[in-house]
Amino acid sequence: MVGQNGWLGKKNGDLLKCLSDNDFEVFITVDQNFQYQQNLKDTKVAVFVLPGVSSRYDDLKLLVSSVYLQLASVVAGTIYIIDK
Repeated sequence: MVGQNGWLGKKNGDLLKCLSDNDFEVFITVDQNFQYQQNLKDTKVAVFVLPGVSSRYDDLKLLVSSVYLQLASVVAGTIYIIDK
């Protein structure tokens, strides 16, 4: 999605603004420091942090069902840490 919208190379703060401005509701990242680097107070986006061993799908696929279960009740401006 980031590449398709021309947002590659954007820093997290700028990326959150792009997501909010384009009516995205959820951002999923593997950046384990995200919650310490970003202030989500004025954003319309909820963030899911997937702290897996790596960013490879095989390492993260076990976390996907946890994200899916929480999607119906996400709150904008909230960071969700998804662990096993």
